[in-house]
Amino acid sequence: MKRLFLLFLLALSVVFCRAQFPEFSNRLVNDYAKVLSDDEVRTMETRLRSYYDTTSNCVIVVIINDLAGYEAADYAQRLGEKWGVGTGKYSNGLVILLSPEGHEVFIATGYGLEGVLPDVTCHRIAEKYMKPHFQEEEYYEGLEAGLDIILPVAAKEYSFEEFQKEQDAAEMALLMKFLGFLGGSFLIILLVALIASYRKKHPSKKKLALQAFAKVRTRDELAEAIAEAKRVRVKKAKVDKAIADLRMQRVEDVAHARTYKLLVDSMAVALDLGADEQQVQMARSQAVAGIIGDVGSARSVTALQSAIREAELAGAKEHEIVNGREKALFGTLSDLSKAVNVKALRSLEDAATSFGAQSVDVQRAKELAGRNALSRISSPKSMGDVTDAIELAEALGIPSVSIASAKDAGSRHALEKIARADSSDEVRKAAELALFLGAAALAVAAARKLAMARLNPTVSRAGRSSWGGGSFSGGGSSGTFGGFGGGHFGGGGGGAKW
Repeated sequence: MKRLFLLFLLALSVVFCRAQFPEFSNRLVNDYAKVLSDDEVRTMETRLRSYYDTTSNCVIVVIINDLAGYEAADYAQRLGEKWGVGTGKYSNGLVILLSPEGHEVFIATGYGLEGVLPDVTCHRIAEKYMKPHFQEEEYYEGLEAGLDIILPVAAKEYSFEEFQKEQDAAEMALLMKFLGFLGGSFLIILLVALIASYRKKHPSKKKLALQAFAKVRTRDELAEAIAEAKRVRVKKAKVDKAIADLRMQRVEDVAHARTYKLLVDSMAVALDLGADEQQVQMARSQAVAGIIGDVGSARSVTALQSAIREAELAGAKEHEIVNGREKALFGTLSDLSKAVNVKALRSLEDAATSFGAQSVDVQRAKELAGRNALSRISSPKSMGDVTDAIELAEALGIPSVSIASAKDAGSRHALEKIARADSSDEVRKAAELALFLGAAALAVAAARKLAMARLNPTVSRAGRSSWGGGSFSGGGSSGTFGGFGGGHFGGGGGGAKW
């Protein structure tokens, strides 16, 4: 009874193994994955049957997703053996196996076709002519592109090398044509650039006459510019526009003046050239507001005194100057709380004191600067920034235990930066920062090793072609299987994977 049970299991395993390969359907195109339309299947079937009738070469196309755990090369050979592809006399069978879900195609050849379609040729056909279509899920186009080469080469109408030479020659001709087009375009662009450069260096008399208006400062100079424009026959409309632009520019000069002398001079020029008086006065108000703004942005006694003097000369009101002084004081205290190094700290502290800041306000700003310094140490950005922050913290009298605690936090942060680094250079900089802040050398070394392993993973090679590049396996098994007439098959093949 036990023996019968074992025989039953053996027979069941044989049936199961045989069920891994579909039975031959007497069709040359077998689309088990249903990726081709009915019209595409009929067209390809007709083509292959006509080819078989003419040459006796049997080409089978099999599209299937489930390879039952086999490699594509092995599956194609075994399927060809099971189906008996080829004729007994010539062993001239060929199986094109396509697995859309497995992203792989393999061309398996019988012994009779191995000479004209060796492994390397099959691989090149799959890699160069079929693979690009399969990458875009153009399965019919990819198969047809392969058949366009395989069929005539297998029929010995020409060799693959001859086909490749023709393709290379056509591609070279297209490349030369493209290069010729680029060369012509480059010459045109170069010529245009040379002309533009020449015109820029050697502007016409009319252009020079119009450019002269931008430099006009007095009424006499304006008259000379107008006379020159007329002499070289510049159109009146262009002259009028140049004069209008000139007056507008001089009004803008008034608005941008930041000293009393420059303000007075700019107003005189603008009015002398006929600028609208109301526009000039509005520009003067903008200039005074800007000068008052300089009072508020002052960060030293010298700068503050200079800005106040200019504001008084420009006619600023007393309350405007007082407001400006207050802004300067508050701004200085704010900058003091954000001081980045000892030099800036001392300069801003002196300025705040000179501006009349209360000692309690100065002390509060310095406390904020200290907290900011510790934060910069705890979340380091660079060696220089950390060095400045540590020096600043020490100058502010922060306890060494607090600085040490911040350095410990900074070293951990730097180790995390190593782990998140996007390049080897970032890894190096983060490692240097971690060591500087006192991180253990072993911890830094381990973090660097993990980071570099992540950035440069070892790529295993399986000896097969992939659509991203790599090597390929030349052929399937070298066993034999009966063709339509019981011939030998298994000469080799080649494929590609995407």
